[in-house]
Amino acid sequence: MTDRPVVLFYLSKACGHCDNFMKLLKTTNSDPSIIDMVAEIYPALRFLSVTSNDMSGVFDETVVPRGLLAYHAWFPMVLLIPGPTWQKAFNTDETPNHQVEIKTGVQIMNGKWKFNHSGIQVVEHIPYYNPNNKLDFVLWLKTVMNNYDFLAAQNLTNPLGKLVEYQPSPQATSSQNTISERSAKRNRDVVAVTSVSVET
Repeated sequence: MTDRPVVLFYLSKACGHCDNFMKLLKTTNSDPSIIDMVAEIYPALRFLSVTSNDMSGVFDETVVPRGLLAYHAWFPMVLLIPGPTWQKAFNTDETPNHQVEIKTGVQIMNGKWKFNHSGIQVVEHIPYYNPNNKLDFVLWLKTVMNNYDFLAAQNLTNPLGKLVEYQPSPQATSSQNTISERSAKRNRDVVAVTSVSVET
């Protein structure tokens, strides 16, 4: 289904941290990649990597919607994008040259949108999760997949309009136990983690 959520890795060839992060995306004989770990829990997710040649964040706009440029505040940038939001950005019939903003329901790892002193919306960096730690990555994803804005943008509602509560897939039990132990050590302001299983 084309409306499945997208986990997007926004990288730059000029970013040293991106080199280390890219290693986590590759599977080795002894170590599963971040994608392997996440896909086991959320098999319906789509994964996409976009790489810029420099820190400007510029990429081939014939392949990826231009709206992604709004997120070039730092690298590596990791986003969870609702499927409908992502697909709308590709609707060139209504929006020539991919001009649609990619914001509705989007979750930013270690960041959020805010207005600066000039009244312009910018992405604020709030370091909390370590993107180079696989358990931190999965914990972040488990949290934001239950975010109200994400669920609403993903159209995950029942006929009465109540947001759907998702349960973990059975094969993910061992991974979730590990994540739960780690999350218990987090500060009290962390949103309680509830596992999500998006169905195809």
